[in-house]
Amino acid sequence: MSGRNIKKRAYSVRLGMERPWRALRIPYRLFENAYDSDDLGDLLIAALRAVSDHSDQYNYRFDEDHTHQNPWYHVMIFEIEGIPEVIYEKFVRKVVALGFIDVEQAEDWQ
Repeated sequence: MSGRNIKKRAYSVRLGMERPWRALRIPYRLFENAYDSDDLGDLLIAALRAVSDHSDQYNYRFDEDHTHQNPWYHVMIFEIEGIPEVIYEKFVRKVVALGFIDVEQAEDWQ
């Protein structure tokens, strides 16, 4: 577990609640020709803020999975802490509209 993950976990515990993280896996092949990782991250944060009551309502973190030998399967992972199902669904619809995942992938990764 990285220091960043430990820090986020400590923050949740300090608030007196353990809230689950939701992970959305976005294949690099779907965005790497049009965006770099920083640009994609900014778009994901903007999409999350658009469905939130206020801009910093949810903690989030980024990770990558390059464990598969074939780059076709490499993904960026965007995790959100404690997001309710209805808000997560709105967020996923925004990400689908941006073209970074399709509807079937969104349903598989919920």
